[in-house]
Amino acid sequence: HRRERERAILYHLSEGETSIPEMVKDMYKDVDKRLHPAAAMSVLGHMIELIKTGRVMTPDAQPTVRSHFELAKTAA
Repeated sequence: HRRERERAILYHLSEGETSIPEMVKDMYKDVDKRLHPAAAMSVLGHMIELIKTGRVMTPDAQPTVRSHFELAKTAA
């Protein structure tokens, strides 16, 4: 389940979505909107792990649900 979520996040980033709220709206479209804040916190946890592993970047020193994210640039 975790890897599926990571794949979904990486897909959304590759499609140009940079914010967690944008992603949650699509990734959890079949879930009651009242649960979206909890879903956003879950996505943030995944983002933090993806940052630690060098796959995602954000300009923010302390990423939050309101941060913007992008795929990490790979070295050529």
